[in-house]
Formats: sequence, C-alpha cells, structure tokens
Amino acid sequence: MNIGAKPGLANALLAAFLAAVALLLFTVRLGVPASFVYDEPCYVSSARAFLTGTPDTNSEHPPAGKLLIALGIKTFGDSPFGWRIPGAAAGAVMVGGMFYTALLLTESTSLAMLAGIFALLNHFTYVMARVAMLEVFILMFVVWGTAAWLAAVRGIYPRAMLALAGILLGLSAAVKWSSAGVLGVVLVATLVAWARKGNLAQTAYAVACVSIVPLVAYYLSFWPLCRSQHVRLTVMEVVRRSDHILQFHRAATGNAALNSWWYQWIFRTQPERALSYLVGNWAVCWLGVAALLFCIFRFITKPELPEGVVVALFAGSWLQWAVIARPFEYYYYYSMAATFLCLAIPTALRKTPDYRMLGVRVSLIAVAAAVVVFVMFYPKMAGLGAPWDCAIKCIAAQTFI
Repeated sequence: MNIGAKPGLANALLAAFLAAVALLLFTVRLGVPASFVYDEPCYVSSARAFLTGTPDTNSEHPPAGKLLIALGIKTFGDSPFGWRIPGAAAGAVMVGGMFYTALLLTESTSLAMLAGIFALLNHFTYVMARVAMLEVFILMFVVWGTAAWLAAVRGIYPRAMLALAGILLGLSAAVKWSSAGVLGVVLVATLVAWARKGNLAQTAYAVACVSIVPLVAYYLSFWPLCRSQHVRLTVMEVVRRSDHILQFHRAATGNAALNSWWYQWIFRTQPERALSYLVGNWAVCWLGVAALLFCIFRFITKPELPEGVVVALFAGSWLQWAVIARPFEYYYYYSMAATFLCLAIPTALRKTPDYRMLGVRVSLIAVAAAVVVFVMFYPKMAGLGAPWDCAIKCIAAQTFI
C-alpha cells in the first residue's frame, strides 16, 4: 500500500499498536532476575546518586540515560522493575519510531510494519530494553532523530523537523558518545541534500540544526546533574566533565574476557551469556546484511535516498568502532548497527513489495524466520527456569536424534 510521504492518523495508530505490543512483551518478567545483570550496577548506582545529590558514580558517560533510570526509580521504586522500566518504555518507543523511519524511507505502510516487526523481534532490542543500561536510550533518540530528519527531507514541516532531529540526536550523544557515527552521517547527508537546493540560507539553517542544536541539547542535558550536585551549569563545567569522559575512555582497558571485535559481530552465533543470552536474531541480522548488499548494488547503479540512507546509517554506526580502535570492544556495541539492519529488507523491497518466492511473499518468509529464531531464544533471554529454558531446543533434539 503506497501512502505517499506524509504520515496520517492510520499510520500513527499502527505505530502506537507496535509500541504497545513491544511494551507488553518487554515488561513481562521484567523484574527477573532480581539481582543485577552485566553493567547494571554502574548505571543504577549513578541513578541513585541523581536522586540523593551525591557525586556521580558513573562519570565516564554523559547524564541523560542515567537520569531516565533515576526517573524510573523515583516513580516505581528502587527495585529491579523500577531500574528497568525506563528502558522497556524506551525500547517500545523505538519500535514505533522504526515504523515511521521505514514509512518515510519506503512510503509503504506494509514495509513500515515489516521494519517495526523486525525491530520488535530483534534480540538486541529485547535484551537491551530489559536491562538498566544505556544502549536502548541511544536507540530511541537516534531512530526518532533519523525519522525527524527524513520528514524534513520529505518536506514535512522541514524547519521544525530539522530542529527536532537536532535535539533528539543531541540527546543521543547525551546518553553515550557512541551515536557519533550517526551524527556524522546526518551532518554529511544534510550538507549534500540542502546544498543541492542552491539556497544558502536554507542550507545554513539545516546544517545549524544538525550541528549546533545537538551541541545545545547535549549541554542542557547536564543541567539536572549539576542541579542535583548544587553546581552551576556553565560551558566550562560541561567541557570539564566531557574532558573527563574523554580521558577515562582513553585510559580504560576493559574486560579482556568479554572482548568481541567489530569485525566479528555480523555473523556471530555465540551468545553473550552474561548479558541475558544476547545474540542477534539471525533472520533479522543475516537477511538484513544480504538486503544491505542489495541496497549497495542498487545505490551504485542508480543512487537514491532510501538506499543511501540505510547503507550510510549502518556503516556509520558499525565502522565507527574500526575508526575508534579502542583496546576493547563488546558485542552489545553492535546494537545500533543491528537496529538499522531492520530497515534493510524493507528498503530492498520498496520497488517490489509483493516479490514472491515459491508463491510466498519474501516479506512473510522473513517475518516467519524471525519469529522462529526469536521464539527459540526467548526462554533464555527472558530468564525462564527449567524446563522452559530448554523447551524448544530439547524438543528439537529429541525429535531429530
């Protein structure tokens, strides 16, 4: 179904439906396990410091994500559910945002639903939305920032959408600096897209929205932290804290036992057991890579916005780790790139959305595969106890042995 570039009420309801389903899925057994998972102690202790006005215990990251965790604790109590519910909500909002991003790329409601379903079934979304860590907040701000930027490109309230994109992308950096790759992609794409219009004033405004506005949003994100610590918010104070973040990460050595380099992430099959059995949904990630290669081919033969955006967003969020060249990298850093893979199949199908194999639509085959893989890993990711933690694999083993 082709809907044109401008979303309407029906699409808003579809996005809200996807977000509601995601929130329901993410909150089931959210308080399990009752103990900390992976790096949760770092961020929960920092959120508690927000609420008590004591020094930040996790000063190696900007404050926005930890503030959101603090709001969860303030609202729902200092419990596993209270720590994790902000992430679950952010993950659900991100799923709705993925629908809009794909809608603006493909101009097809059915393909937008496909992208939303992939985001919902992507193990990165599920796992990171159910732990009190920062990645899911970056995903929420980056996906919606991308959607706002695409709306501006499509001519939907361009001035307002550009400003909104800048705010959201700035907030993504205020959670963690790992959104830098996407910020760079959007800045370059803005220069190219608006410079081609030949209007200097419009180009200057557009570039300011994706360069200066994010800096302002990043700066203002420190206000709640400074207020909590009874420190005056100034440019020099934010520069000082940001320099501390930079120096910390230059000196950090990480955990060698958990190292996983950027070039190992795409086809990884071994789960990160310490982080809720995290491994990418093979159907979403691997079929997404195949679709991405097709998008590259199509872009080379005939450059168009959708293919260029999808390829650039994936490359920017993945290859930045090759450029940074840290002494350590972890598998969950792939979260953002894997999320953009949810756009690859819908974009590859945008000119032939009804393409079929053996009489069945390719999109339905891909969804069915994603569902099967998600269900197979769900017991482990959700922390189900015996015998459910092995139910599907054990039944399969007994069937075929």
